[in-house]
Amino acid sequence: MVRNANTSESGHYFCRASNPAGSVNSRTTTIIVRGPPSRINPHDVTVLQRNASSITISWTAPYNGGSPILNYTINYRLSGSTTAFETAHVLDNGTFTATISHLKAFTNYEIVVIASNVEGPAQGTIPAIRNTTAGAPSPPLGFVVTVLSSTAVFAQWDLPAEPAGIIQYYRVYYEDKGRAKRATPPYEEFGGKITSGVIPSLRKYVRYNFYVRAVNVDEFGTEIIGQQSSAFSVTTSEDAPGVPLNVQSEAIPDSTSMLRVVWKEPTDTNGIIRNYIIFYQQKNVGGEKLNRTAGDITSVILDNLDPYTSYTIWVQAYTIKGGPLSNPIEGRTSEGVPSAPLNVRIAFSDATSVSLQWTPPSNTRGIIIKYTIFYSAQKLYKGQGDNEEFFNMDSNRTVDAPMTSFTVNKLVPDTEWTFSIAASTSKGIGTISASIGRRTLPDDPVRVVLSVGCPTLTATETAAVITLVKPSERNGKIGQIDVLAAESPETTVDFENYKGNTKYSSNLPTGAIYVAARFNSREDVPNEFILGDGFSRNGFENGPLKSGTTYTYALRVYSATDPSLVSVSNVLTVRTTGTCTSTSTCAPCTCAPCATTTCARTAEPVISNQDGTNIIAVAVGCSLGGLAAGILLSLIVYCCTKRKMTRNVSGSDEGNLSDFRMTASSVYGGLGKMEEKKAQDESVYEEVGGSSHSFIICLSVFGPLYSLH
Repeated sequence: MVRNANTSESGHYFCRASNPAGSVNSRTTTIIVRGPPSRINPHDVTVLQRNASSITISWTAPYNGGSPILNYTINYRLSGSTTAFETAHVLDNGTFTATISHLKAFTNYEIVVIASNVEGPAQGTIPAIRNTTAGAPSPPLGFVVTVLSSTAVFAQWDLPAEPAGIIQYYRVYYEDKGRAKRATPPYEEFGGKITSGVIPSLRKYVRYNFYVRAVNVDEFGTEIIGQQSSAFSVTTSEDAPGVPLNVQSEAIPDSTSMLRVVWKEPTDTNGIIRNYIIFYQQKNVGGEKLNRTAGDITSVILDNLDPYTSYTIWVQAYTIKGGPLSNPIEGRTSEGVPSAPLNVRIAFSDATSVSLQWTPPSNTRGIIIKYTIFYSAQKLYKGQGDNEEFFNMDSNRTVDAPMTSFTVNKLVPDTEWTFSIAASTSKGIGTISASIGRRTLPDDPVRVVLSVGCPTLTATETAAVITLVKPSERNGKIGQIDVLAAESPETTVDFENYKGNTKYSSNLPTGAIYVAARFNSREDVPNEFILGDGFSRNGFENGPLKSGTTYTYALRVYSATDPSLVSVSNVLTVRTTGTCTSTSTCAPCTCAPCATTTCARTAEPVISNQDGTNIIAVAVGCSLGGLAAGILLSLIVYCCTKRKMTRNVSGSDEGNLSDFRMTASSVYGGLGKMEEKKAQDESVYEEVGGSSHSFIICLSVFGPLYSLH
């Protein structure tokens, strides 16, 4: 057994036996001692390529230690450093080149290549010393320039923080700011060990930019120009500047008192321009004024000028002395938006219009082309019926100048309006005047629109049920409300122009209008009203109507503020019960369940429009026809009015209507039994609520029982 063997002891082995008689060899056997690979020596590391920031190397594969090499690790550090190596790469076996990057220029590095197998990395490596080439130096430090004369300056600087090689020389570049830049500016060159020098042959009164660069040379003799130092600007001795160029003026938007003047600096500044002086005066008037700006500002705003005025303007540049004046130019102020119109007042107002007057603004700032009148209002009021309504308007009107008055029409009456006015030039609308307010006068109340329908109460031969509605207060507070009526079987009654207060009389001629009831406020107006109920309301008797007669009615509404303001609703008609002369005069059955439109023997109360279109006020008896069994279903409505009582009532009739009660009796059997029942019902009347009232008894149909109201 061989102990402590190493990889160098691998080889072919055989065993030899010897005695006095001789010796004999055994069969040869190969023995491999496994271990880490051998180290790669410095002379086995070759530089393939290098520059200022990287080195590319190659190496020769070492003995593998009896096992295949798995990878190569490339480590490096600064030469002479005691810090740990940095790993640049770990490469698989078969790769024998590597590039180490991000290195410093002109610097030595220790580089080792370590092979590894399953037994581990090679031991006892020795680094190879390799270096990068020269690179571009960093900017020279502390660069300053001092003016020596009108044609020369003195420049000095310090070494770069990173020379990146042995500096061969320095170049001081200079650029004339008054001329176009060159691709390669001129420069003065100084030796690598010199850090100051004079730059001669400069132009007078010119501002220059200076900077310096260090220059290295690589191993092939190629110049490597370093980074530019910070620039340093100086100006040679000063003198008076040239004439300012391209002097122009323009009006300031939205201003009638300002001009902007702009220019460019002179071609030959001949020094640092400390300021510009702007001279200006009204054209053909005189009175020269001036404005001063700093030397680096080539524009100025002239203010406190007169509107629509031409000015003559000159510009002069200054260094240590003043230069010549520029050629004169002409500028003119322009229009702006005007101030608010003055003395706005209301000259007249009524229910739907307000007339305004004003005077032009004190500062027109141009030609006034129009005025805009702004007006607005909001109002919450009681609409027709029980609804609350909200009115909101925000509008405006315009009038061409030079008009200084305007009437705003189509306003809502009895409403608080606010008004303001603004003038306009071609530049736009100006300041809006302070608002003034005015409440429009009340107007005729909004015309009530009555509608027909199916009342919940039943009419009689001397009374009819009509539907009313509370008037709208859009045009002002509502005062008294009159129910107007007239007997008018075929006549169109002129309620619109009726101005009287005729009271009920049984002797009124056909077509005569009378006041059936008067309510003191809109809240007193009931939803349903019995025309002819016999009550008096505020001095007006609602006398009984004629049987089987058509009446025309309307609602007259007064303003609470001005009783002369009146409106009259649309006109509708209603009919009391009575005997039909023929079935053709009966109204169709529309207010109760019906199977046919054929009228019964007794005509029913009818509400209709004045155009003659009839609508049922209460249900009528209807017959069912066309059934195979030939069953005739009839409704007989018999309404009895035996007594009448008149009583004064103020306010709403809602409570009075509740005093009425309706009783229905069912009719069973054939037509003979119906006739017998009718004879009995003709003698029926009832006392209700302690008083004798007109009372209505309605009969229900045979079959399903309908209670008719």
